[in-house]
Amino acid sequence: MLKPGKPLKQRPQYVVETEIGEGGFGVTYKAKHQDLNFPVVIKTPNSRLCRDANYPRFVEGFRKEGRTLAKISQNHHPNIVRIIDFFEEDNLPYQDNQA
Repeated sequence: MLKPGKPLKQRPQYVVETEIGEGGFGVTYKAKHQDLNFPVVIKTPNSRLCRDANYPRFVEGFRKEGRTLAKISQNHHPNIVRIIDFFEEDNLPYQDNQA
């Protein structure tokens, strides 16, 4: 779980502002890229899933979603979220998306 007001360890330019929502699969945060001064959305699988036997499948689905978004957002469609980055922090995968 990311803490509001704290920079990420692997990407310190991102500072989490607030949790937007949490579902059965993931958690979404509003954050700010400090160096460029623009908002981003950071998504990660729910950390509770780490204990699930199917966790590797969940992570692969999350990565596949990121690759798919990267592919289809190349045309900059106004209704498709653009993925900016994909990284790991504390052994959890994260997506950084356009806000």
